[in-house]
Amino acid sequence: MIITSEFYPYPGAAASRTEALFDLLNLTRVSVEVLTSKSVRGENKKSTKSIFSLPDHRSSLARRFIQEILMALDFSIRLFFRRNKINICFITSPPFFMASICALFAKLFKIPYVFDVRDRYPSILFEQSLINKQNILGKILLLVEKVIYTNAKVVTFASSSRYFSTKKELPQIRTLLIRNGFDEKYYPQKRNSIKFSEFTVIYHGRFGRLYDYGKFVEVIKNVKQLDPAIKFKVVGDFNEECRNKLAGFADIYSALPLDELAQFVSRCHLGICLLKECDSCSHVIPAKLYDFIGAGIPFLASGGSEYRKFIERNTVGIDVSGCNSMQISEYIVKLRNDSEFYNTYCSRIINSRLNYTRKRQFQPLVNLFK
Repeated sequence: MIITSEFYPYPGAAASRTEALFDLLNLTRVSVEVLTSKSVRGENKKSTKSIFSLPDHRSSLARRFIQEILMALDFSIRLFFRRNKINICFITSPPFFMASICALFAKLFKIPYVFDVRDRYPSILFEQSLINKQNILGKILLLVEKVIYTNAKVVTFASSSRYFSTKKELPQIRTLLIRNGFDEKYYPQKRNSIKFSEFTVIYHGRFGRLYDYGKFVEVIKNVKQLDPAIKFKVVGDFNEECRNKLAGFADIYSALPLDELAQFVSRCHLGICLLKECDSCSHVIPAKLYDFIGAGIPFLASGGSEYRKFIERNTVGIDVSGCNSMQISEYIVKLRNDSEFYNTYCSRIINSRLNYTRKRQFQPLVNLFK
């Protein structure tokens, strides 16, 4: 049983990650069912939907907490009635509160579970001063995290820094490093994508708490002054304030299904992903970077040590951590106007992209379920 707030065809990181696991497990003839939110439209892949929608990332922390609790209770009730038919659960976080409650109920119902950690919750809440680590709520969250990890059959991590730090803090638990990778189904080796006629920079996804939205807007405005021929396309679920700030500077598209998103990304020339330079961002590699690799396009990224190590080791992108908005803008202009500079990064990605397929990244996890 896969428990996830998002699932195919919903365009989100959790949906993309869990769909790949679903498909790979089916190839090994493992029977898989999915519990997900009612925000996922259409009938698909043995999924059962909650009566509650996906928690809104734009909501206040208190409102999101309530949304996640309601969905978790719905999932847990469904788990209870199917507890004798489930061998193991795969629970992906975030949403952290939802996933944590489901894990606690799985333990109560004596269902083994794998707990999948994609982001550094609850640490992110502490570092952004949304919750005080030293007060009673902070201490409860840390205790819940430890209990969940300790009782999991395996805890999986999408980033190496979080993986190694947890192994050091809790050496008794079993852990696996399962990077996101890209799905070959959507990003095949031979693509027939026709590039947009003008040099196009793409950002897709949400502007969550970790993203440096202000710097991103500054970069777009700078580039428009330096080279008006460069186009920006922004794809995702954005609030009205974001849309208003980007209006006139970027083409804005609503979130696309994963198959359409892959085609869209492949038509662009450059990806961009700017995280805030804080401790939380030092430990993550957003899934969208693997989409850029799958599409064979270079990308500019910032955020901290995990980014830098990944980029330095694999030379598949350009690290702009520590750069101001004008320096990043000048990089984009250079990539557009210096074909040799641009093609060098394209060649590096094309030559190494097969190292980052989901099939390769997920194999240790698939072996666990056989």
